Amino acid sequence: MRLLFFVEPAVFREDPHFLAPHLEWVAGLVRTSSAGSACFALASSPALCGALAEQAPDVGPRVAKYPLDSFGATASSGYRRLGYASALYGDGHGPCALKSTLETVRREFAPDCVVLTSQNAIAEQAFAGLPMLRMEQAPLPRAGHPLRFCLDPCGHQVGSVLEVQAQAIRNLSLDPAVRAGLTRLLHDVRQRAATADERSVRALAELATLRQHGRLALLAMQPPDWITYEGALYPIEPEGLLMSWADSLPQGWVGVPTYHPTWRLPRPMECVLADSTDRLRFLPGDLAQGTTEALLTLADGFVTISSSAAMTALLFGKHAVVTGKSPYASWCPREVIALKDSATFSEQEATSVLAFLCNRYVHRADRLFTEPGYLESLLSALYSSGDPAASLLNLDVLSIEGSRALFALGD
Repeated sequence: MRLLFFVEPAVFREDPHFLAPHLEWVAGLVRTSSAGSACFALASSPALCGALAEQAPDVGPRVAKYPLDSFGATASSGYRRLGYASALYGDGHGPCALKSTLETVRREFAPDCVVLTSQNAIAEQAFAGLPMLRMEQAPLPRAGHPLRFCLDPCGHQVGSVLEVQAQAIRNLSLDPAVRAGLTRLLHDVRQRAATADERSVRALAELATLRQHGRLALLAMQPPDWITYEGALYPIEPEGLLMSWADSLPQGWVGVPTYHPTWRLPRPMECVLADSTDRLRFLPGDLAQGTTEALLTLADGFVTISSSAAMTALLFGKHAVVTGKSPYASWCPREVIALKDSATFSEQEATSVLAFLCNRYVHRADRLFTEPGYLESLLSALYSSGDPAASLLNLDVLSIEGSRALFALGD
């Protein structure tokens, strides 16, 4: 097997090492390869190619490096980060220095499979026709659970199995006993979300005090200066986005912003926003940061650009709106005004979706990165039939024990 890893080469967050954590994913998959003749390569920025040997000295020498010019990647967009981010959600056609370079990498390394760790239509076009896996953290509740990943053979933020097979997934047929077991699992996951840590309990108490102002919609903000914000939506400042969402909420609803663990609006900006509209309410201190899952157990609705927490909201039976390009946009409306009329999951839909995720779509990191041959077995299961999407819809390996194990929940 010849496996090529592609990690975004352009610089975001003014930090050439911003995506260095993705190198741990590369190292983990290389370590567990059971094929002695396997060959590996990394196509990424010079900074990240150099960092691999530092982060994983046991793996670095085993991986061929193809450094990609960080600014050459954005040249076709006039060196504009915003233009480049938008292009990553396009069709990947047209002249582009990055695509030409990746086509050369393809000819020289001749990969059997490519693993991509973020949305990049340019790279997908360069590697068209090859088996590809798009790797990211799983769209399941994370607080209090093991690290898990999904490996999608069809797309990342655009064109994933979750997106194109949404109707088939929500209508999957299950044995009544399996459906009952998944219903219990969802109940247990929701309970854990509400009590994952002491901050979750305090955040829920604060959110309850806002109920007097109306129905509560969590406005899940994502860090700017990254493709899932700038590429998935359109250029807009975070404070402007919040005002836009608040202004579009249905009558009787109030927006409560929540933040990614690595980024939030400054408190003075929150005060200015609160003074400008009575349709925004803010949680105090750090209670709005990294607590979205806990707050979803009490909130009525959820709005985001493309956060994977949208799937948690749906599994928890909440109204949801996804305003940007994302796998979850096919599951709910795109306009905030439609929030109160958006369909919520029935128990049957929730358990069918959970069955799909737990069957073969989501994998625990401690298995993916420690069990020899795990990736090879997954590739064989996905591609042996010639239809990787169909293989994911086949619930042949689904079990309640395996599903609970994904959440580290016993019987």
